[in-house]
Amino acid sequence: ASAPGDLRENHIPSMQDRLLDSLAETLHALRGQTGGKKFHVLKDVTAVMFQIIDSRNLGFITRDEFASFSKVVAEQCSMWSPAEAEFRDLDTSGDRRIDYNELHAFLRATFKTVGPRQFVAQMGMAGELLRNAESVDIYRDLKSGPGCVIMHTEERAITLTQLRALFAHMQRRCQPEGWVHKEGSLNFGPPLAPEVLNLYHAVEYVIKPATSVRECSYVEFVASGPQQPRWFVSHFWGEPVKDFIACLAQHSTDRQLPEDSPYWVCAYANNQWDLTSDLFEDPSQSSFRRAMELAEGTVSVLDRDAACYSRIWCCYEVWVSTSHLACAEARSTKYKKGGDKKPYKYDMYTAISNRAIGITDGCAEVDRRDKHPIDAKNKREKNFPMALCRRALSIKLQDAQATEQKDRRRILNSIAGIRKLDALPPLEHERYGQLNSNLHGR
Repeated sequence: ASAPGDLRENHIPSMQDRLLDSLAETLHALRGQTGGKKFHVLKDVTAVMFQIIDSRNLGFITRDEFASFSKVVAEQCSMWSPAEAEFRDLDTSGDRRIDYNELHAFLRATFKTVGPRQFVAQMGMAGELLRNAESVDIYRDLKSGPGCVIMHTEERAITLTQLRALFAHMQRRCQPEGWVHKEGSLNFGPPLAPEVLNLYHAVEYVIKPATSVRECSYVEFVASGPQQPRWFVSHFWGEPVKDFIACLAQHSTDRQLPEDSPYWVCAYANNQWDLTSDLFEDPSQSSFRRAMELAEGTVSVLDRDAACYSRIWCCYEVWVSTSHLACAEARSTKYKKGGDKKPYKYDMYTAISNRAIGITDGCAEVDRRDKHPIDAKNKREKNFPMALCRRALSIKLQDAQATEQKDRRRILNSIAGIRKLDALPPLEHERYGQLNSNLHGR
């Protein structure tokens, strides 16, 4: 099956396309296997890859066929480079050709060496590179790099350039294709306008279709290497992507960040095809928390109803930002400048009347350029909606909700310092109130 959202006009899938689709399907099956079963599925992966490389259907792979294949994939997929050395390693019989058994022996050995996740990532990357070399890629305008494999989720932050490319892509496609809100396989409501497109729509129509061949995160699809976060972003998926980008752009200006400083955003960093790989029983071990340890601070992007403050993960992120990480002494060695530990910052931004405005933790860098920084800060923040401030200050951590109730239990217990994370959390705890007190103190 071709990837959803494929708009290549009058495109009849070639044999190469069908083989690459089969490769994606077998890699997906391989990802879901455990124990000895995965080696049975690995035989299917070998069979498909053999047909892909054996482009002339000779029943064996020649040196020039392997060289042509390696020319496309070797630069981005280390398991296939360098071509000459690989060919000699694979051609164990020395007959100057690679048969199925020799290819399977190589893939099996590589699978054991690098492990399932790295193997699937590298093979998926090879499939995408081959597909892009073969046909017009409708997602090419999204990319600021050739794509890559980033093993550590906390190093998959995204830049403003990459976010703007995503929104431009969504603007270009949404109305001609008649995008509508979806819940499962059902469509709801009238066609969507670009200005209301949110992260749910981005995942449905762009992120998952674009990454379907490799089943990777969006950042791995668009970047050329790891992108460590300068700031962590806490937000609600339902706010418009347009407003979200406006808030981060204004935040970057106010904080005087270097161009394209990366922001860590869960939907783009986590692999939407394998979310369980980034989930841990203990929230303090999650990719969210690891990314915060790398960042300079957290910026909460508030939707117009401040719905983010009713979500348990968002409340947890604010609690960590204003409690544990706020103290410079509590920070490890993750974020330093000039060898000194810096207190973790917490900012809030929202979009109103086609512009963004924020409240920063202390004076922002743009304020310090003024002779009177405090006055500059007050002037910059004076139009921030008071309703959102009241909403922030009325947080009751224990009332926040989660899609998965186990997440809610574990987060509340983690904050309360209860070791049995799956136990029923207390209805009240002094640490719950600490969140409200921390925000009042800001």
